[in-house]
Parts: sequence; C-alpha cells; structure tokens
Amino acid sequence: MLLGNIASLMLTAFTAAFTENMVFSHGIGTNTILAAAKSQKNFWGICLGVLYMSTVGSVAAWAMARVTDIGNIYPAYVPLCYVLTISIVYVLTLVLAMVILRERFSTMKKYIHISAFNAAVMGTMYLSVSECTTLSDFLFFGIGSGVGFCMAALMLFAVYERLFSKETPAAFRGVPAVLIYFGIIAMAFYGIAGYSPSYL
Repeated sequence: MLLGNIASLMLTAFTAAFTENMVFSHGIGTNTILAAAKSQKNFWGICLGVLYMSTVGSVAAWAMARVTDIGNIYPAYVPLCYVLTISIVYVLTLVLAMVILRERFSTMKKYIHISAFNAAVMGTMYLSVSECTTLSDFLFFGIGSGVGFCMAALMLFAVYERLFSKETPAAFRGVPAVLIYFGIIAMAFYGIAGYSPSYL
C-alpha cells in the first residue's frame, strides 16, 4: 500500500514535469526562462523561486479548492481566484523573507517578484486543480511542475549562447531560434508521452 502511494505520487510529479510541462506543452513561462538562461547568476535564483512558488501555489490551490467549490464558480471568476490566491502567497513570502532573511532580502526580492507572477505558476495552479484530488497530489504536482520549469530553463541555458551568436542567421537569431528550439523539444516530449490530439 505504501509503495503504491509513493509510486502514485512519483507518477504525479513525473506527469507534471514531462507530460504537463508548462513550457513545452502550453508555451507558458518562456519569457521567464529567457531571463533565467541569460546568466548563471539569475539561473538558480529564478529556478528555485519558480520551484518554491509552484509548490506553494499548488498547496494554496488545494486549500482554495477545499474552501470554495471551484467547479460551481462562474468560469470568468476562476482566474481571478487564482490571481488572488497567488497574490496572498506572494505577499506572505515577501513578509517572511523580509523578517527571516533580512540581510539577503534585497537580492532575493527580485526573484520572488519574477517567480510569483510567472505565468507557469498560474498554469500550475490551474492544472493542479483539474488533475489532483489529495494534498499530496497537489504537492507533488507543484514540485514536478517546478522541476519541469527548471529542466526547460537548463535546456535553454545549455544552448543560449549558440542561439544568440553571430553564427546563427540574422533572421533566426535570438527569440525566433528559441521558439524553434522549444518547438522541436516539445514535439519530442509529446512523442515520448504518447500525446494524441483530442479530435482523434
């Protein structure tokens, strides 16, 4: 029973990191990944910030789903609920960081800002509500989503200089090359996951 539960939680995290990867399956969070890939200094701060926010955001989504009947809320108000929830997490994180990590707060706050309002965090909250039922499912889905974001950022970090170098043709240099690169990787992820369109 315990091994079955652990396997189920690992599968949830694996699904969030690979099959439901925000960057490759939904194109969410690309701007933040570009900011992370530009320098090694920013890379770890942004990746750890997104991992933290996606995990805490998923737990907050679980709490929101328990407090409110999210299925019966008018669909136009659901994104507003997610924005409100992540805003509360953001303010609490800022206050805690200011109180606990006073010396490092000035360097940490920019990563908190970027991570909290990264679209991937909002996507994680939305998908976790539709994919998960228990607190542990939400927690592992959030961790998996954060790891998936870090993995995508690492893939771009590895080739960033080549995509922006003068060796790349001018028409494709920079963002067009990044989008083509992500498109090819997304197709590989869908091939591995065995994705089939909903219309088939």
